[in-house]
Amino acid sequence: MAFPWVPIGTALQSGISGRVLEEGETWQVIATSGPAAVLLRPPPAGPPWWEAEIKTLSQELLPVACEGLGGPLVALAWPKGIEAPRSFTSLSRRPRALDAGEAADAFRALAELSARQPRADWGSALYLCGTGTALGCREGQVDRRGLAVALLSGGVADAAMAPAQIRSLNPQLTIGEVADLLAMVGFKAATPRPTQVSVRWPDEFVLPGQPVIERAFRETILHPLAAPERYERLGVALPNGILLAGPPGTGKSHAVRKLAAFLGWPVFDLDAASLGSAFIHETARRTHEAFSKAAAAAPAIVLFEEIDALGGDRAGSASYRVEEVTQLLRGIESAAARGVLVLATTNRLAEIDPALRRRGRFDLVIEVQPPDAAAAEAALRAALEGRPLDPAADLAQLARGLAGRPFSDLAWLVNEAARRAARASKERIDAIDLAGAARALRER
Repeated sequence: MAFPWVPIGTALQSGISGRVLEEGETWQVIATSGPAAVLLRPPPAGPPWWEAEIKTLSQELLPVACEGLGGPLVALAWPKGIEAPRSFTSLSRRPRALDAGEAADAFRALAELSARQPRADWGSALYLCGTGTALGCREGQVDRRGLAVALLSGGVADAAMAPAQIRSLNPQLTIGEVADLLAMVGFKAATPRPTQVSVRWPDEFVLPGQPVIERAFRETILHPLAAPERYERLGVALPNGILLAGPPGTGKSHAVRKLAAFLGWPVFDLDAASLGSAFIHETARRTHEAFSKAAAAAPAIVLFEEIDALGGDRAGSASYRVEEVTQLLRGIESAAARGVLVLATTNRLAEIDPALRRRGRFDLVIEVQPPDAAAAEAALRAALEGRPLDPAADLAQLARGLAGRPFSDLAWLVNEAARRAARASKERIDAIDLAGAARALRER
């Protein structure tokens, strides 16, 4: 039967009309304007064991008369005050994570469903919230462990996540409860992914001209990675996210890539162009998918360029924009537990939704400023490293005239000076080349 089975506003019983809350291949859930909601399902349209599942469901809900709907449908009502039936996939994505009692009911329902119908697809199964009963609707090979983890963590479908990581995302559960619930449906606890940096001294990481970022990266990322036992014993975890804020050209993205190269981790570079879409829900879906890919490659870095374009203030925004920011919040909150480090840049800190800047999302906000004379000199020396330079060139004097200019300008100046030296057939870059490049920079 074509969708919708029951048009919006159709009278279900005694003049009550309703709207579709959710649907599967063989069922629809209807919210009514009266005291009860009603589940509608067609006759045998599922796998061969569909009728047996219907009998199981009928023992839990009260059959209701349903006439005049243009086809043979059965309606079942459930008591007021109990959450409406939904698929397990939908349950894993609801805004509030399961508490211990809710999780026990849901996992008991999955265990019983698997015992009755071993080939039932868990994701599409209809769960009668609060009853410990589920209705299998079709056969399938959905990632069962991933779904189980998503139910416990509040939506993070990462099958490799260990109980301690799940618990960090859902503090309503203890580590022992998570392990017991996974065991209830036949899964052993996973071993946490290694996220240790290779054996290198964290103080080897340098960012010439950017001492603030350098120190922050060492203290919050590199030292905990180099000595994980010491930090974990004291309950110190890696941050979920770090936000670099400052004017264009101040080396924010460069600093992130230097960190990734030092760690040897893959970088997933995301921006509004790669995630944005004109279609409602599509941006949120792409954001969720991006975090899932990064988690699959963990340890990894997710870099959001100009995150204000994605995570702008939700106040007064359309509902789909609220959904996009909410999905971004979920991804960042669960990042560290999935072995993912989120780094973001922005030129407009004030435009970012306040919820993104709270602790637990972007745990650290680093405000980056254009270089002063000392930072400019350090950046020039770093850019000139490996290039032949006339010892008589006075970089300190040159840097004093470049204070306040973006780091990108300093890199351009060095390349321009090298080009001038090569054109003049010189063996080294000298003061004349540097001064000429500085004049060209001012004229740009």
